[in-house]
Amino acid sequence: MTNSIDGTFYSDSPLMWSFSAILILVSLLIGAGLSFITKEKLSLFWDISYHILLYYLILFYYGLSKIFIYQFYWPEPNTLFTPVGQLGKDFLFWTSMGTSPVYSVFSGCLEIIPALLLVFPRTRMFGASVSIFVLINVLMINLGFGITVVQFTLFLLLINFLILTPYLPLIQRYIWSKPTTISVQNIEFSILKKHPNYRKIFRVLILLAIVIESLSIYVDYGVWNGNNLPKSNEYGAYSFKEGDAPYKRLFFHKNTYLILQAKNDEFFNYPYVKSGEKYTIYKNDQAIGEFTFVSNKPYKYTLKGYFYDHPVLWQLEKIKLELLPIYKK
Repeated sequence: MTNSIDGTFYSDSPLMWSFSAILILVSLLIGAGLSFITKEKLSLFWDISYHILLYYLILFYYGLSKIFIYQFYWPEPNTLFTPVGQLGKDFLFWTSMGTSPVYSVFSGCLEIIPALLLVFPRTRMFGASVSIFVLINVLMINLGFGITVVQFTLFLLLINFLILTPYLPLIQRYIWSKPTTISVQNIEFSILKKHPNYRKIFRVLILLAIVIESLSIYVDYGVWNGNNLPKSNEYGAYSFKEGDAPYKRLFFHKNTYLILQAKNDEFFNYPYVKSGEKYTIYKNDQAIGEFTFVSNKPYKYTLKGYFYDHPVLWQLEKIKLELLPIYKK
């Protein structure tokens, strides 16, 4: 969740936890009010709520973001040169995951498989059981590495438990090795029971909607591997000529940021806008510099302009990132 309300309203913030507590209280009051409606209407309400939660839980979106390397993408050049001790645990985890596309695809499949199983009543109990363990693993990662989506993960776990609720008698009997006559197939949306001819159509339409929504971002970008998203020509890491400036490296970030690494490993980030051959850099929405960036010979560049009203003329050499140990298989 993005920050808002003066940066205090975001995932796992005290304000967000307070807001969630209020929602729980309101839900309990609504639940108490539902006890006064007829059993038939209550059953319909539960059916609708159950299936809304069910299709919300289906983890196609999250699984595909891992399979297509959009969640754990390759680390940015400035990250590769950041001392480990300066990285937060959450950023360190994200960086490490990004260096292994194979594991990213594997972890995505672990979410896609239970998502597919949740679609069909025959396999729904098994899918919900598997997804609980997947979400517990995600929760422990979030807790262990300080990733601030703990509240959202707990919300998904609660939904997962509610999806399993109709199957609890069957699971209990199975655990205690008692024979059961409960048919998993019969735990179905009551409206669909009355209209079996519409059952397959309903499932296909829901599944198509989920798949289309999950794939839309990749169709919009036209790129099916996050590591292959378009980057500017200047993207990369550059080293300064020894003694040429109070910095040792310069980076062009894919999100159009110019990043300077001081000799004491402090980093300074500036958004930039390119217009023709000129680059304008900003701080707090105010232009603080303008420069040109020209290649003299392969891997050799000259940055010329002004920075904080001071003229700059920096000689830079592009670093061959592919030679770093982290790139070796």
